Amino acid sequence: MADLSARLDEMEQAIRKPSFRSSSGRANEVNYWVFDYPPEQELEVRERISYLKNKNQRS
Repeated sequence: MADLSARLDEMEQAIRKPSFRSSSGRANEVNYWVFDYPPEQELEVRERISYLKNKNQRS
């Protein structure tokens, strides 16, 4: 399994892509994205999500 920090970095790159936010489906379906991680790393994931929210609000 890849390092969680590296996976979070990949996730950040993915959400920056315009295709991620466009949700262009053929039948008005809603896209759901799942990011799995070990439960003992919950706090690290929460901190990164908070960081991403703040970073994207400013830009």
